[in-house]
Order: sequence, then C-alpha cells, then structure tokens
Amino acid sequence: MKKLFFPAVLTTLAACAGDPRAPADARQPGDETLSCEQIAQERQLNEERMTNLARQKAVSGAGNFGTSIFNPSARRLSDGEQAEIDKLDLRNQWLNELGGTKGCG
Repeated sequence: MKKLFFPAVLTTLAACAGDPRAPADARQPGDETLSCEQIAQERQLNEERMTNLARQKAVSGAGNFGTSIFNPSARRLSDGEQAEIDKLDLRNQWLNELGGTKGCG
C-alpha cells in the first residue's frame, strides 16, 4: 500500500508546483465566443499587468546606488516576470487578431 501511496502523493504535489501567477497561453478554449467588450476588457487587464511589472522594474532600478551594488537583481525583472510580460503580450496580439476578425473597433 505504501508503495502506491507515496508516488501518488509526489505526482499530486508536482502538479501543483507551477507558478500561480503564470499567465495562460495566448489562445484559450472559448476565445471565439468572447464578445468585443470582453476582448477589450481582457486586453486592458493584460496591459495594466504588463505596466505594473515594468513599473516595478523602473522603481527597483531607480533605487539608491548602494542597493543596486549589493543587490543587482533589484535592477531587472526576474526571468518569470519577463516571461509573464512576453506571454501577456502574445495573448494581446491574439486578442487583437481575434477582435479584427469579429469587426471589433
């Protein structure tokens, strides 16, 4: 019994190990059913998130000189944050394309 239980627990935990902030893929099931208003709202939310991430970079990069010497990571986005910006940008590109095919203004 223990031989079956332990691998099942590890598999379950491994499935939960992803970044909870990780954005969704550019194309998602049900995208084609979104209204023009929903597309615009999602694009706006994505833009705000990208702006906030970039602002965090600017604020941490504008910190005092001593902080940036002793903590170089304070001057740039983490790989995860940059990946999030890239995925949000791809999502917005897809939403723009989708909105164009639907005749959204």
